[in-house]
Parts: sequence; C-alpha cells; structure tokens
Amino acid sequence: MKELKPVKQAISASRLCKNYETSFGKVTVLDGVEFEVDEGGFTVLGGLSGSGKTTLLNIISGIDKPTSGKLLVYGENLTAKSEDFLSNFR
Repeated sequence: MKELKPVKQAISASRLCKNYETSFGKVTVLDGVEFEVDEGGFTVLGGLSGSGKTTLLNIISGIDKPTSGKLLVYGENLTAKSEDFLSNFR
C-alpha cells in the first residue's frame, strides 16, 4: 500500500480585514476572511464586482497589507514582513 504524504499548506488566511478611508468615510472591503489552500491545490475566487477579490489577491501577492489579520504563505507571516522582504517575495 502506498504511504500518504502530509499535505503542506501553501496559503493560510486568518481573520483578514482590509479597510480603506474615502471621502465618504471608512469602507470595509474584507471582513474576517479565513481560508486555506493546500500545496498543489486548485482554488477559485468568485464574487460580484467590488466584493474584494482583487484586494485579496493583492494581499496574497504582497502588493498590499491587510488592516488586520494574518496571512501565511508557506509558513511565512507576510503581514509581519518588511517592504524589502515583500518586494523580493513579489
């Protein structure tokens, strides 16, 4: 029988929030987002226009930082990394 290998978590998001300040006040784009993506997994991100898809992808790719919460990419907490680290990460 073939031995099963443990699955690595490629991405793990915990309570991600993103707010923007506008001339109309604070706009909450992401509010407590939680998910995991396993290595080799396939994930689809869908939603209406303005629902935060691009904002979430910008946070995952290190282009933007969340207002609060934690994002791990292969165990690295991107929310705690410097701009220099994120520049190399991208």
